[in-house]
Amino acid sequence: MVCYTAHAGEQWGTGAPPGEAGQGSVFRCYMPEEKVEHQPPDVLAMVLADSVLRDAGGKHYIQGTYAAIFAPRFPWFHPSIIAYVAITCGHGNTPLVMRLIDTDGAREPVFEANAFLNFPDPLFVAEVVFAKFGVVFPEPGEYRLQLHGAGTLLRERRIQVGPPPGAEHA
Repeated sequence: MVCYTAHAGEQWGTGAPPGEAGQGSVFRCYMPEEKVEHQPPDVLAMVLADSVLRDAGGKHYIQGTYAAIFAPRFPWFHPSIIAYVAITCGHGNTPLVMRLIDTDGAREPVFEANAFLNFPDPLFVAEVVFAKFGVVFPEPGEYRLQLHGAGTLLRERRIQVGPPPGAEHA
């Protein structure tokens, strides 16, 4: 952005430098021609849990947090993946995608869920619960739960999936 000042009766750009303009000065700012993209939303929290409850007043209760899933055999059928997400700094109707992938990206995503979140203003903090039931992990290893918003990777959580400590998988 470039700013110029002009005193009453002068042409644009011939007045005093910005900050030195006297009373009666007018400022004119030239904005860049290219469109400025919106900043992507900011993820304040992304927590994996066994369950997330919401009371009548709107308060969330996160129960049974974890970062690993113990599986005695593969493929492993896991009852659910639930993620609590607090997100802010969004602009209008924002597309969100929650995706579970293997770390290598060698396979198709284990699952992908799409949603839209409407931000009435950038200061709004949305609390969202993503739940996917009947998740099948094809083999042990590191997986990543990714949250994308407005076409940008916003947050990623690692999930180790493997046999319990001291056990071998079948």
